[in-house]
Amino acid sequence: MEAQAVETGDEMKMNINAMVKPLHKIIADNKDVAKVMMQLNAAVVIHRNDVTELLNDFSVYDELWKTVTSCQCSAWRHSTCYSDFIYYKRLYACMQ
Repeated sequence: MEAQAVETGDEMKMNINAMVKPLHKIIADNKDVAKVMMQLNAAVVIHRNDVTELLNDFSVYDELWKTVTSCQCSAWRHSTCYSDFIYYKRLYACMQ
């Protein structure tokens, strides 16, 4: 009798697991989520060319994010340019 109860309990657990859907599936099937995803997709498609053009405009500075080393960063921090940057950052914060 205990063996039957254990087997029945296992079957019940298996049935519950079969009925439970993964969370990502539940979210993806939600109507509101689907609407927002379609809007986001449309926004990305609409602005893709603008973003690509902007990225191409800044590609002349790509050596900054490709080759900047920690030595160059510390040298910039000790430069007057950095102190000017901090000054204007604080000035902007005061204006807010």
